[in-house]
Amino acid sequence: MPSWKGVKFDEFTFEVKKCADGATAEKLVRAFCKSDGLTADFCQSAVDLVVLAHNQKRPTAEISMLQDLATALLREYRRRISEPEHFVADELMRRFASGDGDDAAAGNRESAARLASCRAELRRVFLEGGKPRVNPTGAGMFVNGIYDEDDEDIQDDEDPFRSSESGISRAPPISQSKFLTHLEKLKNRAADDAKWQRSVAATAIDANEVAVQEYVDPMDELAISRESLLETAKRAEMLQEMFREEIMR
Repeated sequence: MPSWKGVKFDEFTFEVKKCADGATAEKLVRAFCKSDGLTADFCQSAVDLVVLAHNQKRPTAEISMLQDLATALLREYRRRISEPEHFVADELMRRFASGDGDDAAAGNRESAARLASCRAELRRVFLEGGKPRVNPTGAGMFVNGIYDEDDEDIQDDEDPFRSSESGISRAPPISQSKFLTHLEKLKNRAADDAKWQRSVAATAIDANEVAVQEYVDPMDELAISRESLLETAKRAEMLQEMFREEIMR
């Protein structure tokens, strides 16, 4: 496998554009994700290029391509560097809203479907031994993420969890206790941050109040932060309950 060490996102997109068709481009991207090129520096260069493309008002089709590819690569990078228990929890919490429980009980089909998909994913990962995967997106080349657990071509030949019968890798067991502990910590921290009116924006961009003022009124941001933190705490609690009902029953 050729080395992609040190390559930047603009250089990689140039290689993708040279591909004869979508299937070839997809194969190149999958191969790149197995290489030494998918790093934090590469991901930062992807964000920088997408922002630059927006600022330069490049053609919509070009921006869409860059954004879709960058998003898929960043999501795959996050999957690879995260603890599997943390990754599963974080992805599932993005699938539903805290109000879906009441809405589903009232007959809302979309809310019920979102909760059902979370329960199904919990069973797939914790009972059936499925590998963690990113949430499906609505558009783009990699709507289900870059990694495909049924794609034998991307499996590591030295994978200790490879099945000798099928040739397909099996995921190492995911710790139920680590998963629940992560959710408990998320819930408690979010509730504590909301109580003490901590700023999500200031934490996310490592900035002080003056820097945050460049983007949003500080009081509005604190209100938005509190809502998002309380939402996070509630989702973590709901996911804990779903886990207990589906996995620990």
